[in-house]
Amino acid sequence: MLDNFEKATEDLEKELSEGADNRKTRQSSGSIWEDGKSEPWHRELLNLFVKNQMRVSLALPMLALVFAGTSLLWTGWSMVLGWLALVFGAQGIQLYICKSYQKTDGKDRRISDWVGVLAASEFLYAACWSLAIYVLWQPGNVAQHTITVAVLMTVVAVRIMIANSYMPIIIAGTGLISFNIIIRCTLEAEPYYIGLGAVAFVAEIFFIQLSRRLQQT
Repeated sequence: MLDNFEKATEDLEKELSEGADNRKTRQSSGSIWEDGKSEPWHRELLNLFVKNQMRVSLALPMLALVFAGTSLLWTGWSMVLGWLALVFGAQGIQLYICKSYQKTDGKDRRISDWVGVLAASEFLYAACWSLAIYVLWQPGNVAQHTITVAVLMTVVAVRIMIANSYMPIIIAGTGLISFNIIIRCTLEAEPYYIGLGAVAFVAEIFFIQLSRRLQQT
């Protein structure tokens, strides 16, 4: 009887030890931020994000050129060219980071480091685009205001569509653009602009939810 009790105790201790080891293993591999180890699909999604960035690298610069040309109807060329230079500069920084990632396949750093750097570049890019709603904004010009908001909402949609494989990075940029649209429209304090801000907010949520559902299919 004593032997049976000792055997049962040993079996229980073994099960508890194995359970603790399994929990440690899950904790160590469950987060990409703790020790740099990540599931293979984290890196695959980041690879897809970088490839998509490179494939459509000319899409938004072309949109910026069209918008800048239109803005010259209402705004001085020096202000427009200054804004355009900032957008191109931020785009260049992001492409440089993506090329650096592709050269090393992202294995020279932890994946969390790459996510942080890419998210920062996305935030900078969004900040440069968002400047249009402040520095190019002409008081009382409803047509120009509508075009500016429409272009920025287009940027949000494009960013989510072409880079939806890694949403945390994209939200860092699209969220900032939508936030600035809402702030700018709220400052105008008129029903038309309040409606524009509401549309921008709903569109951001809609595109994000649509992207997530497409990823699940």
